[in-house]
Amino acid sequence: MPHLRTLILLACLAPAAASAGPKKPFVEPGTRPNAGDVAGEPEGARPDDRFADLRLQVDKRGYPTHCAILKTNIPNPETRAQVCGAFMADWHVEPKIEGGVAVPQVVLRHMVLRGKRHR
Repeated sequence: MPHLRTLILLACLAPAAASAGPKKPFVEPGTRPNAGDVAGEPEGARPDDRFADLRLQVDKRGYPTHCAILKTNIPNPETRAQVCGAFMADWHVEPKIEGGVAVPQVVLRHMVLRGKRHR
């Protein structure tokens, strides 16, 4: 009877493994097409946009361990803390490989909070 369960399990998993195509390329969370690539989206920055240049220390798995804001025009300190918190909670990159081994890295990102003039 235990062999029958194994055969049934393998029969269920085989079609899924056979249908798996080539690996999709990595897409960094939070990225989106450039404004010029989206129909109807105005190009360039608007006067009410807010931005932050971030420095993220990333572990060897690709997840952030520290976030620092280098430059910003976000006036509210709580909003700045929420920006770093969002990157720490929901963001990751592909691990950096050197000599066949994943290593920690430092990543710079430019983040924009779109203002009302984009709508």
